[in-house]
Amino acid sequence: MDSTLYVALSHMNAMRRRMDMTANNVANMNTHGYREEKPLFQEILQKDFRSQGVSYVQDARTVRNVTNGPLEETGHTYDVALQGAGFFAVKHPTTGEVTYTRDGRFRINTTGQLVNTQGFSVMGEGGAALSIPTTARQVVITSDGTILADAANVGQMQVAQFDNELLLKKMEDGRYQAPPTLSPNGKRENVQIMQGMIEGSNVNPVVALTEMVDIARGYERAERIVTNEDERIRDAIRKLSGRN
Repeated sequence: MDSTLYVALSHMNAMRRRMDMTANNVANMNTHGYREEKPLFQEILQKDFRSQGVSYVQDARTVRNVTNGPLEETGHTYDVALQGAGFFAVKHPTTGEVTYTRDGRFRINTTGQLVNTQGFSVMGEGGAALSIPTTARQVVITSDGTILADAANVGQMQVAQFDNELLLKKMEDGRYQAPPTLSPNGKRENVQIMQGMIEGSNVNPVVALTEMVDIARGYERAERIVTNEDERIRDAIRKLSGRN
């Protein structure tokens, strides 16, 4: 196949990958704590049959926008938002697996444990689940995550920070899984916990929708190149074979 077709097809594949991820971002623009993702492409230079350099597009990896999403005030006692870097740690009730989330819509279950919307236990500093007396009349969560139930300290929310959070693997329900080689660094820097608030998605819907239009146009341009090149090759074959 002519290198022009290969280049155009590599561009079309890149545009399709970019469209899929942008569409997923748009679909999650109302998902609490969601972080925008984009593909990172790299240029691949190869020599064609004429020993000339040809530039192709290759999907290298996915990058994540780690800026904070907008904060929404709810006034609910157990809704909390992180302002700054880090994640809440939650533990699966059956498997015990610890994963990480920016979605701070928490509640108290029937046994008094603080859990997320999926029923996972919210972890405190030291790795223990957080329990709050069901008889508490006033619960205050301070900016460092300390929980005061009727002025009594019942624990502190864990904030997990990573040296490279881009290595976290996205899971369902807005949670992230740390690979075996990545652990929280034990720091708690430049972060505050805001009670009565939740973090929204950091996707800018106007920018994302504009980007989708631009991607569609780029795909169409590459598609026209493929069509024109195909017609050129067919025409050359007809002339060389003596056919009209």
